[in-house]
Amino acid sequence: MAQARGTVPADLWEAVVTFRIDAARELAGDSGDAPQRLAGLVGALVGSGLPLLVAAFVWKGRGEQSAQGPWTAPDLRPAAYAVLTAELLVALLGGSYWLHYLMGLVPGAVLIAAAFAQRPVPVTRSIGIAFVIAGLSTVAAIGWVLVHPIDRAEESAITYLDAHADPGDSAVVVFGAANVVHDAQLDAPYPYLWSLPARVRDADLSTLVGLLRSDDRPTWVLVARSSVEAWDLDFSTAQSELDQDYEQVTKAGKFTIYQRTAS
Repeated sequence: MAQARGTVPADLWEAVVTFRIDAARELAGDSGDAPQRLAGLVGALVGSGLPLLVAAFVWKGRGEQSAQGPWTAPDLRPAAYAVLTAELLVALLGGSYWLHYLMGLVPGAVLIAAAFAQRPVPVTRSIGIAFVIAGLSTVAAIGWVLVHPIDRAEESAITYLDAHADPGDSAVVVFGAANVVHDAQLDAPYPYLWSLPARVRDADLSTLVGLLRSDDRPTWVLVARSSVEAWDLDFSTAQSELDQDYEQVTKAGKFTIYQRTAS
């Protein structure tokens, strides 16, 4: 299936196994503010009401499934438990604990609900209360975002590149916002636009420096100083290359934007 989507199995293995092992070692040595994000992740999960809803489904769906005519579907509980367990492990072992990791729990939760629906169990008070709590949590979250919109620091950088970049230009983000390059519809000659891959695969930034010294150096370089400083990366050599061949043209949000001047 991965190969049909354009990803060869070897690259998939590298992404989900080899890289994750190396990344785990890196995060174990210096996790930044990961402990705070873990607390936020667990708090958001509890506040969503999903654990209570899943627990209610599991508890009330302990009986045998009902007959469904001449053919009865397999019991979905083993698959549901396996999927939800795997999803939880992925979210917790990822090491970075971003809130969007919780989206990965949705398939397992849906399977739990489907397994509950296989059984002739009435919707009891506990199920109803769990649904109400989950619903109130959803309304509260949507209301909070409407009143306090999420600040997207990269939007101003994307707007600037949209206005000033030419077709065929290339760009590198150092580090942590690959969507800037994607949304500005530019090419990225450097493969590690997110901070964790850079720290794992280019910890001394030799690949980045080599690119900046090459004929293929990008037209634009966006530097998030806070990201570089947070991970104690030695950016001095790369900065020297920027000072030599690039002009600092603006600051957009957390990014300092450089444009190539040398041919």
